[in-house]
Parts: sequence; C-alpha cells; structure tokens
Amino acid sequence: MKVVLATDACTAGGVGRHLRDLADGLLLHDVDVEFAAPRGSKIGQVAAELGLHYKPFEDGLTKADVWHLHLADTYHRHSVRLLAKARVLSGRVVVTEHLPRSNASDSNLSSDLRTPGAALAKTAFKRVQLGLAHSVIAVSAASRRFLIDRYGLSPARVVSIHNGVDLARYRTPAADGGIPRQPSVVAVGSLIRQKGHDVLIEASASAREEWNVIVAGTGPQHSDLEKLAAKTAPGRVRFAGWVDDIPALMRQASVVCLPSRWESFAYVPLEAMAMGLPVVASRVDGVDEAVAHERSGLLVEPDNPQALAAAIDRVVEDAELSRVMSRNARHDVTDFDVALMVGKTLNHYRSL
Repeated sequence: MKVVLATDACTAGGVGRHLRDLADGLLLHDVDVEFAAPRGSKIGQVAAELGLHYKPFEDGLTKADVWHLHLADTYHRHSVRLLAKARVLSGRVVVTEHLPRSNASDSNLSSDLRTPGAALAKTAFKRVQLGLAHSVIAVSAASRRFLIDRYGLSPARVVSIHNGVDLARYRTPAADGGIPRQPSVVAVGSLIRQKGHDVLIEASASAREEWNVIVAGTGPQHSDLEKLAAKTAPGRVRFAGWVDDIPALMRQASVVCLPSRWESFAYVPLEAMAMGLPVVASRVDGVDEAVAHERSGLLVEPDNPQALAAAIDRVVEDAELSRVMSRNARHDVTDFDVALMVGKTLNHYRSL
C-alpha cells in the first residue's frame, strides 16, 4: 500500500509529532510512506529523519492508494485545490481534523467580535472541503460530534481515532519510583490564548498551598504572560522556554496542568499519565476522554482560575489521593499506546 501523509503545517508541533508517529508505525507494517507539505515546512526535516521521501505541494502531488491530509489549520484555503487534485490521482482521500473546534469555528469559545457573514462562509467552505474526502478522521469523540453537528457530515463518513503516545518513553524508572513531593505544577504548551496559561498564573495567585508553576513552551504571549506573573504571582511562576526533554521536566512535577480553553485531544495528559502523574485540566474536547475525573485527575471548567486553584490545592495537599490517581493514570493510559493509534488508522485505510 502506498500512503501519502500530507499536511498544511509549516512547523513540526503536534501535527508533526502525529505524522512522525503514524509514519514510523506504518513502516513497521510495510506500508510505502511519503510526506507532502508546503515548501519550507519543518515536516521535510521529519521526513529526512525517518528516511522518507518528501515532496513539496508546489512540485505536484504523488499518486497513492491513500492520500491523507492532516489539517493544522481547519480553514487552510489551499486545501480544496489539493484535495480535488488528490481525488483524481489517488484511490482514496482522507482528512484528519486536528483542531476542528476553535474560537474561529465555535463562537461559544470566545467573545471576539465576528465579521458579519463569516460563520456562513466558513460553514460553506468546510462542507466543500470535507466533501472532497472519502472519510474524515477526528482525534476525539467530541471532535467527531462537533464535525457532524456543525457541518452536517454523515456519521458514516467520520471516525474517531485518538492520538497515542510511546508509553515506553515516559515509563522511566524515575517516573515509576513515585511522584516527587515538592509542590510543583508543570504546564506544557505554546504560549497562546488557547492554552490558558494566564488562567494557571491567576490560579497560582489564589492558591491555598505553596506550589510553584513551571511553564514550558514558546509563543507570542510570552512577554504578556511574564508581566502577568510578575504582577499577580511574583516568584511563583518560572518560564522554561522550549524544552526538548519533556519527561525530565515532568519528573519535577507533583501535578501536570492543562488549563486550555479549547483542545481536540491533547498529548500532555497522556504523557503525564504514562509517568504516573495526576492531571488537573480544563474539561474541554478530548481531555475527559483521557482523564477520568476523580480517578486519574481532576477536571474543571475552562477559564476558571478559582476552580483550577482549588483542584491543584486538593491534589497537592492530599498525598493519598495523589497516590491513587498515579496508580490509576498508569493503568488507564495503556488505552492510548501509539501502536493502537497506528493500527486503527491502518485498518481504516484498508476499510476504504
């Protein structure tokens, strides 16, 4: 089977990670894999590291049994042209929506002013775009429901396949030795409004317990977040910048926090669970499909610093609760092994 893994992503990010994991797994099943992306995309580096051919979109499309487009930008304007060409060249065309629900597609997520007619135009665009695919993959059940309800897709054409992680990478001896007792809360993610780091900073300022925050990531809100931390929680927040070794960072944590305003199916909770760390997170798409409230972590409504602070306080101050959540997290995360994600995707290709 020949599969082209295509994406509009220009940075590696979460989509690049997904593509790397998927390609690596498909190669183990003797699938012929090629990458495609805009010229200059960091995905070309991912392809080189895996020893795979990479063909920029500008050089034309490759014929394949399955041409699989991974959308980092749900409204990528050139995707319709690409999908139309791929449908002519390839046996089957698949689209994975990595973040279908955002403040641009769901006005309930943000109070931003809307351009008149934008909702209708975007809905029309998505119906044409996704109509060109033989099937659509969502990375969570919540995202699948959103795609069906928002754009009127036939349920038979939309499947849900969760992201997966390499559990062996995170199940290190240090992680299995137990949760460190120093009260540190680690948050990992781009410094953008979606990820809600400002909510965590405000939560740390109203905490009962003496826990500090370590934020790993880069992004356009870095300066604003530093100013917010200095003003509202001086001395309690450290910005670590880009971190290559996430497991090493998480070993410093008592709790891993995901304070996002919206997601589809984030990697961070899975990584934390694999290391046996309790998770405190926003109850947004996909998170409650990985983290069981009161079992492997605690979930709160997004954009609520007081609720977030109370949940983190509870885990930090209750050692027995932390130990139980640690044990449950290690057990539950086995449902999200990367090999399962690859196998389900390959079976879906075959079903087409």
